Amino acid sequence: MITFLTDRVSRLRDEGERGFALIFVLFVTTVVMIGTATTLAVASGGISPSRQNQDNAAALSAAQAGVQRMLSMLDANCPSGSISRCSAIATASTTPLTGVIGTEKYTVSTVNPGSGSAGAGYLSASNHGTLIVKSTGVSPVTASGTAANGAVTRTVTAAVSATPNPLSLAYFSNYETVGSTFLNNYYGPRKIALADLPGDQVLSAIGVSAASATVSWNGAALSSPNGLGDNICDKLWYDAASNVNDGDTATSGRATLKSTRSALPSGADYAETGTLQPLGGAKVSETRYAPCETTFSAVTNSGESFNGPVYSRDAFYLSNGTTGGAGPLFSVPTKESLPALWTGWTTNNTPAAPSSNAYRSFPTVLGAPATGSGTVSSSPFGNTLALPAGTGITAGTCTFTGPTKVALSGGNAVVTSPLTSNPGASCPATVTGAGYTVPVTTTTIDVRNSSSSTSLGFLGLSSSDITSYSRSAGDAYVSGTLTSGKLSLVTDDDIIVTGNVLASHSVAGDGKQPTTTDPVDGESDWSTGSAAIDLVATNDVRVYHPVACADQLAADLTPTTAGWCPNDMTGLYQTNQSNLVVDSSGTLLAAHPSKQYTNIAAGNEPSEIDAAIFALNGSFYADNFDRGAALGPLLVSGGVYQNHHGPLGEQWENPTGSTARAYSGFSLRINYLNYSNAGLGYVPELSGGSALHPWQLVSVATGGPS
Repeated sequence: MITFLTDRVSRLRDEGERGFALIFVLFVTTVVMIGTATTLAVASGGISPSRQNQDNAAALSAAQAGVQRMLSMLDANCPSGSISRCSAIATASTTPLTGVIGTEKYTVSTVNPGSGSAGAGYLSASNHGTLIVKSTGVSPVTASGTAANGAVTRTVTAAVSATPNPLSLAYFSNYETVGSTFLNNYYGPRKIALADLPGDQVLSAIGVSAASATVSWNGAALSSPNGLGDNICDKLWYDAASNVNDGDTATSGRATLKSTRSALPSGADYAETGTLQPLGGAKVSETRYAPCETTFSAVTNSGESFNGPVYSRDAFYLSNGTTGGAGPLFSVPTKESLPALWTGWTTNNTPAAPSSNAYRSFPTVLGAPATGSGTVSSSPFGNTLALPAGTGITAGTCTFTGPTKVALSGGNAVVTSPLTSNPGASCPATVTGAGYTVPVTTTTIDVRNSSSSTSLGFLGLSSSDITSYSRSAGDAYVSGTLTSGKLSLVTDDDIIVTGNVLASHSVAGDGKQPTTTDPVDGESDWSTGSAAIDLVATNDVRVYHPVACADQLAADLTPTTAGWCPNDMTGLYQTNQSNLVVDSSGTLLAAHPSKQYTNIAAGNEPSEIDAAIFALNGSFYADNFDRGAALGPLLVSGGVYQNHHGPLGEQWENPTGSTARAYSGFSLRINYLNYSNAGLGYVPELSGGSALHPWQLVSVATGGPS
């Protein structure tokens, strides 16, 4: 019995456990099935968001592809960068570009916030001439290109711009400084005899009691001022990678470098050492402090003036004084999308540009800057725009060698070039006496350096002129009036403008050069059928200003270095001693350095140049810019494009309270004339894009999916 009961219980336990196991298995299976169903439900629910994310990304990619398609179209159809003159821009607003990429589609068009023909109204004045492009991407689309059910749409709005054609500007510079090459040449090692002459008490002015003295200067040596080993005058105001040059590896700009030079007086950029040796006395060490920065400033009550877009990669240094007189004037027509004054200096640089008025003030010059919009704007290109280092042309229509005189007359260029034996097989010149007559149609005259040298007598330069001129360089000396044709004068070295250069009118300064008003931007354009000229120098474009020495005594001339005049006491007095050389009314006294030189061109210096002027590695400047009496305004009817801002004149010390300010040299007036449509034979291109792909993105805004 006992055994039976035991077995029965055992069987009952086994049977009960089997039932429990079955129930447990069923329970687990149910849970697993529920879990699997839940997982499948979640996964199925995720299929729509995941696909939507993919379509969203694809739609955005399509919209971005549309922007690239527009850039390619602009590169092909608007290569000049003159976006206000490209009809394809207007066409793209009413006839969008479309494309299908797999299951995605883009539609891209230009945005016209204004009205007018061609590109009028398409430029964003608030973004300095950029073009607004709107591109919409859709994903997915059907085989016919229509949006599929549930398709996602993304929109991209982009600001794009082309590397500007330099001719669309009135003025361009890489640096708002006088370059070290110029300063090293102009202020080379030299000796200057000093003597008291009747009415010219130079020695007395500087406190030397001896009968005579000699000052010896060691040269500017800008490659290593004060042993610092940097080219401060070849740098931008702000820190930038482009400041690395000529073996100087520092990216520091002038502002950073100047902050480390506590020994230099305020406003000075470099120092030159020398000695003063009085007759019978002990030598005295001297130091000349000087700036290399140049200013746009007021030299008369009307000030320097520019009536077209003015641009520099550098920070502008503008007069901003409180004494009477007007400062430089910058203006553009109301239709012009480019600002009157704009710069590569931005708020992102070190030091940062002011956000509302990106320029630096020079407080001791008459007047305050007057810009058309009241502001100086930063460029959307930053500091990437630059002039090329060389012309890049292999040969012109006519090629001449060595110093060459080019006299413009009617529709011809009469050329004298002693070192040229043959101007080239393609040159249509006829031999006339000692030179050539070149008919100007669309003509490029190319002047190359020579390994030989020649006398310069054929140029007709003054024999008493102390200015140095090369006997072998590829320099062109140009003057005259061109009444028809398009002339590009290109040189390996310098271009010296020896007289007025006029296009299709005969009276300098009469304002009668033929022009037409552009209906799009309101600027003055070259007029069809009139003459057009551009002057392109690999180095400098110089304005002829010959001077002779006021002191013609052999005893003073002999010990004085050629190119300098006796009694030039530059560097021997400080600004706070200006009463030694200028009276209380602002009139220069006889002891003033500029008074040691006399103008000898008898008023025949150039007063007008009708041309686009390019100084690719150098400057547009006046010979002897700080010597002799004032020459008045120099009118450029065209534009000026230079590596460094060259000096055309010098403003002198201004006594406290005086409203007059004496100066030497010229004051610049630019009467902007856009030669973009003239079809000149050769015009340099700005870098900042490329010749094949000038258009680039400036900014992009992306809209959300819809």
